[in-house]
Amino acid sequence: MQDAIGTVVTEQPKIDLLYDTLRQWCPGMKHPRFAGGHPVGITAANLGLLQQHRHMVSIKADGTRCMAMFLRVHGKPVAVMHYRNGEFRRLNIRVADSDSLLFDGTLLDIEQMPDRLLVFDVLVLRGRLVVQQRYSQRVRIAEDLLDYICDDVVQLKPVYKPSQMQDIVDDFDSLKNDGLIFTRDEPGTGEYDWLWKRTNCILKWKPVVTIDLYVGTGGVYWGDRGQLAPVRSLFGYTWPAQGDVGGTKGIAKGIHEFEVGIHDKQITLVHQRHRPDVTHPNDVSTVTSNMESVIDNIDFVTLQAMMGQIRVGKRVKYR
Repeated sequence: MQDAIGTVVTEQPKIDLLYDTLRQWCPGMKHPRFAGGHPVGITAANLGLLQQHRHMVSIKADGTRCMAMFLRVHGKPVAVMHYRNGEFRRLNIRVADSDSLLFDGTLLDIEQMPDRLLVFDVLVLRGRLVVQQRYSQRVRIAEDLLDYICDDVVQLKPVYKPSQMQDIVDDFDSLKNDGLIFTRDEPGTGEYDWLWKRTNCILKWKPVVTIDLYVGTGGVYWGDRGQLAPVRSLFGYTWPAQGDVGGTKGIAKGIHEFEVGIHDKQITLVHQRHRPDVTHPNDVSTVTSNMESVIDNIDFVTLQAMMGQIRVGKRVKYR
């Protein structure tokens, strides 16, 4: 996507303008932040939400979470990508209509669909939040809006109803991914259910549970009320010291993604990748949710049974 993504926006007045625009679109945004809600991992405690509320299902594609902002500056259309680390990067794409739009998506880094922003939601339409509309309605809005983008760099991610589970299983088998996302398809959710917080309006299932932690000279750290804190005992399980973290010897200081495993009350961490797009590690509440998911060991077949979906006839392959 080197031809599609332009240079990083470094001029402070332009960065201030972009954040000011986000604040206008998203009331209540008091500080420069990455807009958009974050999904909660599916555990036994919240699995009932899938039965209580209607959800739409999509694949959790591998990649980097990004926002695509479309706005006009001095009457000229401007398109930028907003990363979780606060960076803005100009998009070199032609758009027929770019008046005040904010898409939520994933910048893919997989072999089958490289160099694409896969959009799964639209948060702002013509300068106003639309998160109170049903998710299926927002998906239709996003699909119509993407017709105005004169490039295939930005595409809509396939989203299904539970009755179409066979389709998503086919995609699951054919496309490298790392789980499923269940998004509530009901109206009436408020702004703070969707923006800048983890929300149970969006549930995430992953066959391999991972967490983001900070690796430093003194060990492994998580976030605690906005500050770094050494990991501590959780549910009576023992965390590894930095030297015991599998594959971490010699890695640079910073935030890294780890696969989580448990054996005999001992937590194991297997290094997955460095996360330059993340500015802060998972906080305690996120780690707790992920650990519950590991302990519950909820798998894809269980989800099908709980949602009353069709029998697929085969088991999805995963580690």
